[in-house]
Amino acid sequence: MHGEQAVRVQSACKASKVVSKPEVGFLNKGSALILPLPESPNLYYLFHEGEYYNDIDSNCYPYKPYRYYYSIIDMNGDNGLGEVISINNILTNDWSTEKMTAVRHGNGRDWWVIMHGINDIFYDVLLTPNGIDTIFSQTIGPSFADLIWNCKINDIGQMIISPDGSRLAWASSNGNIDVFDFDRCTGIISNWKPINSQGNDEYYGCAFSPNGNYLYVTTAYSPSNLYQYDLSASDIQSSRITISQNNNNFYFGQIKLAPDGKIYISNYYQIEYLHVIHNPDLPGLVCNLEENAFYLGVGENCLGLPNIPNFKLGALVGSECDTIPKIVPEEKPEAVFIPNTFSPNNDGHNDVFYVYSKDIKTMTLMIFNRWGEMVFETNNINKGWNGTYKGRPVEMGVYVYYLEAELMSGEKYVKSGSVSLVR
Repeated sequence: MHGEQAVRVQSACKASKVVSKPEVGFLNKGSALILPLPESPNLYYLFHEGEYYNDIDSNCYPYKPYRYYYSIIDMNGDNGLGEVISINNILTNDWSTEKMTAVRHGNGRDWWVIMHGINDIFYDVLLTPNGIDTIFSQTIGPSFADLIWNCKINDIGQMIISPDGSRLAWASSNGNIDVFDFDRCTGIISNWKPINSQGNDEYYGCAFSPNGNYLYVTTAYSPSNLYQYDLSASDIQSSRITISQNNNNFYFGQIKLAPDGKIYISNYYQIEYLHVIHNPDLPGLVCNLEENAFYLGVGENCLGLPNIPNFKLGALVGSECDTIPKIVPEEKPEAVFIPNTFSPNNDGHNDVFYVYSKDIKTMTLMIFNRWGEMVFETNNINKGWNGTYKGRPVEMGVYVYYLEAELMSGEKYVKSGSVSLVR
């Protein structure tokens, strides 16, 4: 619903009869997003980046520095076609970068918009039913101040929020990959973890896996690589696995976790295909990257993907900011139970790892060790894993499972997680 409405809002922006101010020019990849005004059926806020032509800066001549802006669209305007009713309002006087993202406030209604400026400054904008309620800045992370490409800060890349809204990450062309904690109640960014600082790679795109355990990162220039980092590892940088390396065929661009649980990757050149990571919760090459897998049909892509936040993220239930009364629908009982521990020591208790369900029609269960090697696979719900591989007991530790099933109702059920093997 929101995706379709976003397309209508974009069309309204293009067709608007409002005379635009002259300050704003080129929009960059990932540096624009559209959010509904909370509790409004027709008003949308467009947050975007562009050149500020009224600014005179000797360091940039003849170019102009970039700023962050917002515009307001009324979808009831222009006989229901949509109309821009307030345009190109400056959010900050700081220079901007390509990094902009958004996440639900902990109350499940409002929105945080997070933007990165020059040096080590973040800007948080709180969007409430009253409009822009709060704008504040904080300093954390690496500092970027070099100028490149028409007076742009050397910080091009992608900034994202984890699916649960608790972490923020970015990949930058200056060789930085960084992860932070994010507080959805206060908007505070903390616990900076530099994964790679001032490395040789020119990073560009990044995306969390659905379970948040892995971070995928692309480099956009030759050689164009796709990496996977294990965020649960004690040394995250050393956990890097190269999923794909391409020297000549194509370059990777931005990447995006979609509602179907897959990660889609754009191309550097204008072609009509996207690459797809089919099982991003799984380690190493079993994440199943398929290059040029998704045909767009109409149009082409070049570097960027739609900057659409997670509309399904709800309130932080029980937190200090879970203050908005709501009707909680009755939850259906879980159709499948998967234990998180088993002990194959032949004592007759919990010796076999099973999937338990009366609702599964067909299924495939795979189990992997920490190196991404599949140690067990079955299509039979009555067949479990006894903790052996090639007839020999495996070592104690944590193993990753991936279950894909069809329920009796015809509904598809997909779940991944970890199971601890103890003896």
